[in-house]
Amino acid sequence: MRKILPLLQWKLEHKQFQITEHQIAAYAEINLQEAEEILRELLSEHIIYVECMANCPQCFMSYSVDHADMEITCAECGFQFIPRTNRRLCHYYYKLNQKSKIFNDAGKENKPRTGLFTVVKKKLGEPEFMDQKVKVFLSYAHADEKYKEELDKHFAALKRSEKVETWNDRKLQAGCRLDEDIKRHLNEDHIIILLISSDFIASDYCYNIEMKRAIERNERGECMVIPIIIRPCLWMETPLKNILALPKDGKPVSKYTDSDEAYLEIVSAVNDLLHNF
Repeated sequence: MRKILPLLQWKLEHKQFQITEHQIAAYAEINLQEAEEILRELLSEHIIYVECMANCPQCFMSYSVDHADMEITCAECGFQFIPRTNRRLCHYYYKLNQKSKIFNDAGKENKPRTGLFTVVKKKLGEPEFMDQKVKVFLSYAHADEKYKEELDKHFAALKRSEKVETWNDRKLQAGCRLDEDIKRHLNEDHIIILLISSDFIASDYCYNIEMKRAIERNERGECMVIPIIIRPCLWMETPLKNILALPKDGKPVSKYTDSDEAYLEIVSAVNDLLHNF
């Protein structure tokens, strides 16, 4: 725990109040289980607290909620919802308690708490901490490659602002182990976008491996799955019927007069969700 206090102070000074076990593990060079134990200790000492955020199922507007059973009327679209009934859009995360005594004591020049911040800061320098980019996996049938390419282009603004990095199987280098590299991204990336069409549903690899693994991780809260309806197909007869699809109301991208409007809607929805990661 002593190793991560400079990190907490740095985040507080830079108004980055959210803290995750992945950030702690990377900074302190420990495993995730040890990082989770540190989070529990920080919580018990009231150095951090748990905040719940819920997204509107219709427009993805974010709301801070006191509990998952409260009814919310979205100020953006007017839709009424209860977070508990849309659990995949309800997220819990840890935030620094700015009023914690440990931070107040650390800021006092005459009486720092055990001198820990001062000593470690002089020894290590300013913590070299950077928020991790959200990793987005694009799963698609190769017959829909042109749609994948257009969607990836619309992520350019988020890539340039260093919010996200996207990956798809066309980024594999010569000599890579195809199946292993795909599964690594499938098991580690934060958002998995499924480009749904009849070709996707007909593909054994897309449907039985990529989609099923994505849904398993989504149900465990390890990632977020976003189905994108590319072309008209019977997708409501698949397990995806229980997951909110984009564009709005599941209208296929191919049915838009101006496909840029569809891609903008998709990327804007993803951008609204990024703070949860």
